[in-house]
Amino acid sequence: MFRVGSLVQILYPKYVFELHGIVEAPEDVAGRWIVRLINNPFNDSKESLLLSSKESEIELV
Repeated sequence: MFRVGSLVQILYPKYVFELHGIVEAPEDVAGRWIVRLINNPFNDSKESLLLSSKESEIELV
């Protein structure tokens, strides 16, 4: 089960496959979580990248 602060690996979408993130919050929509990527893969950007992920798209590390 996911909790706020959990370290996760991204399984989907493909453009961030196998990157790691931190669960920030549950969404109001059942089974979805807001995940902040630890490293932004786009152009060395300093901005954080947030994903809205289903439980099946992430796994605990």
